[in-house]
Amino acid sequence: TTLALTFRQMRVQQTEIEDQTRREIGRFLRERAQPSDTVYTECLGYIGYYFGGKMLDFPGLVSPEVVRVRRQHGDSYAVVPEFLKPDWIIARPHELEALLARPALRDAYEVFGTADARPRLQAAGWIPGDAWLKFDALFYILKRRPEGAATRQP
Repeated sequence: TTLALTFRQMRVQQTEIEDQTRREIGRFLRERAQPSDTVYTECLGYIGYYFGGKMLDFPGLVSPEVVRVRRQHGDSYAVVPEFLKPDWIIARPHELEALLARPALRDAYEVFGTADARPRLQAAGWIPGDAWLKFDALFYILKRRPEGAATRQP
């Protein structure tokens, strides 16, 4: 029974989160970003592969500059973009909250889009281990505002 329930969860994870959410974020960025743009996110894999550009990942698996910032300025997901100024940030809701709590980031970025698997997960019915899936069900795509651009108030 455990094997069957785990198989269902992993199948939904692959289909709805990896293929339909993270892969599509990477493709979205590939279509809209400039070749020189950088993307900051924790979830490097599918997004980075399908984007194909420069990734700044937390904790710094493929980006030594992230490791350097963490060592110099603190081991916080929300600190890194203040120093590296990525063109794009891909963030889960709790990550977005941490980013927007920092005035320098709140003023420098705007939400450009979202990738939301929640309706598809809801339509799939009961899924064992759904908290695992919900953790990666919603991502915000933030784009850096041009220097000197007016901040839009919500």
